[in-house]
Amino acid sequence: LILQESARRDIDPMLVLAVIKVESGFRNHALSPVGARGIMQIMPETGKYLTEELFRLDGVRLRNFRPDQLHDPALNIKLGVFYLDWLKKQFRNLSLALLAYNFGPGEIQNRLATDAELAEEYPKLVLTAYREYRKAKAALF
Repeated sequence: LILQESARRDIDPMLVLAVIKVESGFRNHALSPVGARGIMQIMPETGKYLTEELFRLDGVRLRNFRPDQLHDPALNIKLGVFYLDWLKKQFRNLSLALLAYNFGPGEIQNRLATDAELAEEYPKLVLTAYREYRKAKAALF
């Protein structure tokens, strides 16, 4: 599913794996202290919005969205890859897209507008994992 959704959205699947590693450690029942859920740690409000967008753009239908559905790895991966792709297009910078994935796009836009400091830890964690996965993939092929 990661390969399929990554190909659909033109995202490197190694990047998706890196986000999953950092976000949940590959635990599909992960629940953060702030309420993010599932393997890609999606907030319920974001999940609801993303399911509506997927229906609008791709015709993917999910009836009566409920936050507990975010623990379904298949749905969570579809939403997470879609969200990551949307953020990459919006911010046009991978580090900023990753920050927006972690903090929310509104927060990052506000920080950029006010020249506030941007945290660097999360993008570094994801990009380090991403490089490791790419290196491992290259060694296999």
